[in-house]
Amino acid sequence: FYGKLKPYFPPDRVHIDNKYAGIILPYEEKIRDDSVKIKYEWNLDRFLAYVSTWSGYVHYMEKYPDRDILFDLRNDLFKAMKTNNQNELMKLYFETFILLGRKTK
Repeated sequence: FYGKLKPYFPPDRVHIDNKYAGIILPYEEKIRDDSVKIKYEWNLDRFLAYVSTWSGYVHYMEKYPDRDILFDLRNDLFKAMKTNNQNELMKLYFETFILLGRKTK
């Protein structure tokens, strides 16, 4: 699904996809932490509502207003989850990253 939308995200989205690997902090003291995970339990409708806020999805729908790719994603997720219960909870883990820098005197 993300692969379909990737061309519709702004070009600077690449920095997020690369976890800011190309961003060099101009500080002597710096920390990078890739261990942070944000955890949620959402039902399918909540997850699809979240996905519908992605700028890539919004731009895709502007170009193809008659294509309901969320419907296809919904069906694919039902198959993967082996359920038809839209209220069944999905455990989601969003990997994130932190860059910290401190300006020394």
